[in-house]
Parts: sequence; structure tokens; C-alpha cells
Amino acid sequence: MHWTPAEAAAIRAEGVRVTQLIDSAAYPYDGTWCDVRPPRSWPLPARPQLPLGSPAAGDRP
Repeated sequence: MHWTPAEAAAIRAEGVRVTQLIDSAAYPYDGTWCDVRPPRSWPLPARPQLPLGSPAAGDRP
């Protein structure tokens, strides 16, 4: 994939911005969400049915 010079500059700037947040341990990289748990009243989502023969279904070739 190729980006225009303006797109590449915007991608680079966003990477620098996020890296500065991480390096300074600023939100959301400050650890405040590490212990967040959903309420017990929330139901578990149903597991998707995977087609037979898919590697994720556990079948081995």
C-alpha cells in the first residue's frame, strides 16, 4: 500500500503523538483501566459457530 506524502506525514505525526502518551503514562496508558471488569449481570455473548475444517475450530489437517 502506498500513501501520499501528506497521508504519510499524518500517520507519522499520530504515531509520535501516541508514543508521547505512552512514554508519559498518560490516559489511557496510565493503568487506570487494568482492573475494569464488566458487571456480573451482563450475559456472556454466544460463541460463534465455526465451519468444520477451519483451523480455529480445532480441526487438524
